[in-house]
Amino acid sequence: MKYYFLGLFVFLFTILANAQIVSGEKLPRVAEVEEKLINDASSFLQRRFPNTPFIVAIEIDPLRRIASNTSREKSLPYYEFQGEEIIDEWDDQNISIYNLIPRIKKARVKIVIPSSINIKEVEDTERELLSFIKLVPVRDEMEVVQKTWQTSSNESIFDKIPGELILAATILFSAIFFTIFFKKSLRTINSNYTTPGNEGGARSSAMDMPSPVNATNRSTSNNPGMAAGDIHLRDPIKLKEIANIKIQDLIRDKNFPTLSDMILFAKMAETTPQSLGALFYEFPIEYQRKIFSLGVNNVWYTVFSEPGSLDDGCIQLLDRLLRIRENVAPGIWGSLLTQIWRLSDKAPDFLKQFKQDEVFAILFDMPKSFGIPLARKIYPGAWGILLTQDKKNFTLLDEKAKEIFRLAMREKPRFDISSLAQYHKDKDLIEYIQCAKVEVERDIYLTLPDDSFLTQIRPPFYKVFDGEPHLLQQIIGIYSIKDWAIVLFNTSHELRNKIIERLDSKKAYLLSSHLRNIDNGKIDITAQVAIRNSMAVTYKNILDSENKKQALGKNIASDNDDKLIAGIEKVAKATETNEKNDNDKEAA
Repeated sequence: MKYYFLGLFVFLFTILANAQIVSGEKLPRVAEVEEKLINDASSFLQRRFPNTPFIVAIEIDPLRRIASNTSREKSLPYYEFQGEEIIDEWDDQNISIYNLIPRIKKARVKIVIPSSINIKEVEDTERELLSFIKLVPVRDEMEVVQKTWQTSSNESIFDKIPGELILAATILFSAIFFTIFFKKSLRTINSNYTTPGNEGGARSSAMDMPSPVNATNRSTSNNPGMAAGDIHLRDPIKLKEIANIKIQDLIRDKNFPTLSDMILFAKMAETTPQSLGALFYEFPIEYQRKIFSLGVNNVWYTVFSEPGSLDDGCIQLLDRLLRIRENVAPGIWGSLLTQIWRLSDKAPDFLKQFKQDEVFAILFDMPKSFGIPLARKIYPGAWGILLTQDKKNFTLLDEKAKEIFRLAMREKPRFDISSLAQYHKDKDLIEYIQCAKVEVERDIYLTLPDDSFLTQIRPPFYKVFDGEPHLLQQIIGIYSIKDWAIVLFNTSHELRNKIIERLDSKKAYLLSSHLRNIDNGKIDITAQVAIRNSMAVTYKNILDSENKKQALGKNIASDNDDKLIAGIEKVAKATETNEKNDNDKEAA
């Protein structure tokens, strides 16, 4: 009997030991799912309680399939049953972890968190965590344990100082620092503007303080590399104030704008038209109209229609205009010089019709940078007269000056400020035509009237190919073969042949070579538009010169020209009267 109980005890102990060993073996996919859930729970707790320690432990019981490979005890005569092996999901290494989570039989979650977290937050955490890691509250168990943990103290002595005391100390030291800095800056300013008689520099009279304009000029002259007006000119309000002061000084000159003024304006228009436009809009409206009417080319429309913002370059330009004020002869003479300058490329052909003494009388008063190149084109063998002889040897009567002025106005009328509105209206069309094919451009221009604004501001380019053979031959010689290759790119063979037919074999081969190089590379649209516009203007000038050879010598005056001359003479007389009254007052 005793041996019977002993054997039974050994048998039961062996079964229990084997059961524990089997239950302690965890499937690899179960470990993967547990690790995934622990990582998700840890991520949730880190966001829920940042900078708070915690411990997460999760165990799951997998829901296994019970499969049998044995055949059924009873098989029907019409169905032959074969045993089928069923693979459990937890044994399949190809199934995703997300497909295994629904195959959880039960999950046990244990979280250890500090005791400082209140009960309400613990309850919310339990509910939200189970939902976050996709567990079922009714099926699964969750245990939250709160413990008191000792954390290492890394607090410095500054952490024990109240925040109010630190804020008060910061304000106090800032006030002391700015007070010392302000006093030092004030002493520096006083030392710069101290009268020579006071060595200590403690007193400075108001008369010795420079105006903003003078201070700006001195800063610019002493430091050529610095922007005019130093750092204060970066303030747009200060820029506007200084510009207005200088503009008021500038328009006191009754002859403004003179030829020298317009040349400086034109140079700035080529480089920074937006800044120049911002400067012009600071002038009174009557001077805006006057300056716009004296524009030399179509860049003037960009200047007045697309203004930017004032910058240091505007102030520097005003300083230069104020420094180069010159005595201009009153009456028609100053307007004649400006009008000759406005003719630009047309000026040589225009002046050739007059006597040499009359032309040199005009060129002597022109700037040398414009007068000498113009004289070389008109009189290639006699232009040195401008450098070797005296101006007094050449005179031009007022009546002859008026006649030349009338003809110059007919050659190139002044710009009308009202045309700006039309420019805004046709701006998109102009940009489209500049990049369109020659055939499209021809159709658009033929639709418009001959005196349309578009034809005036942008001469048609297609007429270069449709013109007389001798005119086409003349313009072919003006531009290089490379320019013609850029222009003829993406044009029809008919247009190309009109140019190639008038070239010798060497230039024709060179043109074809340039075209092949452009085909292999990339065309510069900006360069193509610029050359096309230049050719259109050049051809128009050549055509006008041919059409007006007979009419240029005739003295044909219009009512508008007579009114303009009368207005110029009226202003000149008023200026002379004012100057005479001022001289009488000074003498008295």
